[in-house]
Amino acid sequence: MTLFLRQLTRCFRSSSVSTLTTPAVKAPKTVNAVKPKPPRKRLHAIPAYMLVVDESGSTSSSMRMAFGRTTTRIKAIQLAAQDYLRHLRSSNQKQMVGVVGFSERSTLYHPLAPVGQAMPALCRALQSLHPKSTTNLSAGLALAFTQLRTAHTSRGNVVVITDGAVNVETARLPQLTQQAKSSRVRIFTIGVGNNGDSDYNRNLLTHLARSTGGRFMSAHSFKALCNALRRTC
Repeated sequence: MTLFLRQLTRCFRSSSVSTLTTPAVKAPKTVNAVKPKPPRKRLHAIPAYMLVVDESGSTSSSMRMAFGRTTTRIKAIQLAAQDYLRHLRSSNQKQMVGVVGFSERSTLYHPLAPVGQAMPALCRALQSLHPKSTTNLSAGLALAFTQLRTAHTSRGNVVVITDGAVNVETARLPQLTQQAKSSRVRIFTIGVGNNGDSDYNRNLLTHLARSTGGRFMSAHSFKALCNALRRTC
């Protein structure tokens, strides 16, 4: 009897141990972590203005100033653009301004920079403009758009000042116009010259401006040019 009880006790203990044994935990399946997308660059609301200035040979022609005086068109453009910079600075020193010249090709005379800080350098850049040869507006627009992309602004503007008919790479203009519309860049166009002796293409400049939400203006005197520039902001 005693032997039977001992055997029964051993069986009970062994069954209790096996019952209390913790079952093995399965390792969790490996889950491939999804990499987060890089944050999108936020566009700021500070206006940016690219001055795109004609440097073709015709800008050496004369233009009326005040009190019956005359000067070259390129000189009048330089003086009017400096007045425009002072106007922008007085309204908001953080506004961005850059200068591009175009003739047979385009030249970046000054990248986009806050007008309050870069005023002296921007004025020197304007003084560097000088008459050259042909009128390649497409090259000037393309370079201006490149500058505006680096500014990450939601208020990009291109201000074209020209006195001659576009005669180089004209086939690119529709594509550039569409690019401006897609990027929400407004193009303002200003035709410069005295009444009757300017050969800029009014229809082309008007279409380019209206298609992008800008406007075309003609400037037959220095005062008219200053007023036209101020109407772009």
